[in-house]
Amino acid sequence: MALILGAAAAPAQAEDGPNYEDVTVDLLRAALSAADDGVLTPEELINLVLVLKNGLAGVKTDVVARLDAQVVAELRAKMDFAATRTFYLDLPLYAPIYNSSVGEGASLAKSYIEGNVVTADKDVDAVGRAMMALFTAEDVGLEKVNAPAAGRDSVLASYHQALEGLIAKMVPRCDEYGDRVGNYHIDCSYANKTVHATQDLFGWTIDGKPAPPGAVDQSVVGNLVMADTAKKLAQDALAELKKHGH
Repeated sequence: MALILGAAAAPAQAEDGPNYEDVTVDLLRAALSAADDGVLTPEELINLVLVLKNGLAGVKTDVVARLDAQVVAELRAKMDFAATRTFYLDLPLYAPIYNSSVGEGASLAKSYIEGNVVTADKDVDAVGRAMMALFTAEDVGLEKVNAPAAGRDSVLASYHQALEGLIAKMVPRCDEYGDRVGNYHIDCSYANKTVHATQDLFGWTIDGKPAPPGAVDQSVVGNLVMADTAKKLAQDALAELKKHGH
């Protein structure tokens, strides 16, 4: 049975807010590119772990706040551990503990999405953000301990599948209709956000402002409403995996 998280969603990411792209896309790109060259140098490993530490620290408060109900308490704990224990990766005896925990967290988040444990827009978005951060942390951690390529490939294959599932689940609701004065409207909504496009005698406007050049249709409006969600991050991360053959 699907469970709905009850608290209000965290506000949409502002330009000066937490930068999820650092840890969900940019770090993944760097890790994949470094691994493509073969064995990582000590300097590359140090830099990847440093970027992971800074990236997780930057989103920790926001993503933990989004995971705001008992149903995801275990995932929230895994995310907190991932963000506050990155120094384990510098300690050979503790690095496997870190990798095990973030791997369990990534798989747990994936199961929440696939099993419809969370279904409300804001909850899918929150779990998706955590899932991407945890999978990226697991990948960096495996590279840090020089894990066998087959194990890392398996993790990235699971991540690929998880991203496809997340993207498929995050679909805006759109409605097209005309009014009595002859104008045409497209409304698309996701979570607590709606983007409204109107065509009148003077052309298209989007949320009261002139639309960019080109045709305006449901896909354009839908992409705008999803621009600050986990879906865009997931699409970019999936593109990086495909680019590197995963």
